[in-house]
Amino acid sequence: MRGRRVEAMEERLHQALERVDAELERRHGDRYDLHPARAPHGAAARRQYDGLFEMTAGFSAGYGSEHGPGYALALRVVTLAHVPPAERDRFEQEAVDLLEQELDRTFPNRELNIVRDIHGLKIVGDLNLS
Repeated sequence: MRGRRVEAMEERLHQALERVDAELERRHGDRYDLHPARAPHGAAARRQYDGLFEMTAGFSAGYGSEHGPGYALALRVVTLAHVPPAERDRFEQEAVDLLEQELDRTFPNRELNIVRDIHGLKIVGDLNLS
């Protein structure tokens, strides 16, 4: 059973990801054709099911990680078109920059950072729920 505080924190994190996703869509959503099975941005009930970008975060206990527990981040560009690696990297860095700002606004009294971890990006820092 998950605690109310965990659920509340994750809901706030989800909302921050939604704002980042919306900004990425505003800036770059028309750059590539969507995957044929993908709805236009804003058409699905949840933002990770529509538009060009899908940004998610899931809790990781941190086993094997030098950074310990945190939220593993994933950013996908959902298209069948070839997206050059340099452009994927640019989208990822832009997402990180936007998310860092959102984390500061959403969790103003916590020290949260985005770091490169074993297999990608991770939000680490003050995850204390007390």
